[in-house]
Amino acid sequence: MTVQLAESPSIWRAAHDADSAKPRSRQTRLGASDTVCSRRAAFILAGTERTDQPDAKAAILGTYIHAGLLESARTQFGWLVERTVEGEHVRGHVDVVQLDEATARRLPKRLRPKVPAEVVTVEDIKTKSTRRWDHVLRYGATDAELRQVYLYAGMLMSRVRRRPRTEGARSHRPHTGPAHSLPLHLP
Repeated sequence: MTVQLAESPSIWRAAHDADSAKPRSRQTRLGASDTVCSRRAAFILAGTERTDQPDAKAAILGTYIHAGLLESARTQFGWLVERTVEGEHVRGHVDVVQLDEATARRLPKRLRPKVPAEVVTVEDIKTKSTRRWDHVLRYGATDAELRQVYLYAGMLMSRVRRRPRTEGARSHRPHTGPAHSLPLHLP
């Protein structure tokens, strides 16, 4: 009699399959997060098919951490999370938009944050190793990471500028002043 041992399914297989099924994993348009790597951005713009299959465990863990942090920010503070923004060539999802008190007062009460920020703030969550966090604390975010957040902020500003005025509504003109006076109009 021969005993055959079946290979146990891996939790990583389940996590990888779930991650692969998400729209972010299948998108073909340039995303703001893709601009962090200029080579990856160039491949996407050229329409080049991906040929490598990198080990995605760190990215998958980052996705689960990310989801938990955003849910906590939403429930604890009432911050706006996962807001879709789109520019002419780039699309993305702003992780967190923290509204200051003046901006929040312009929203219906049900949409106001429980804890307003000192200034309107756009956040993009990054998960890193302890060694990489030490580097960030010493030297700051990379130019590419800052570029991603600036893209998000710029797309939010253009969203404000494009918003159609409804009949009889009071007009708020966006300007390029300090962030705390940014008149955001969010759906």
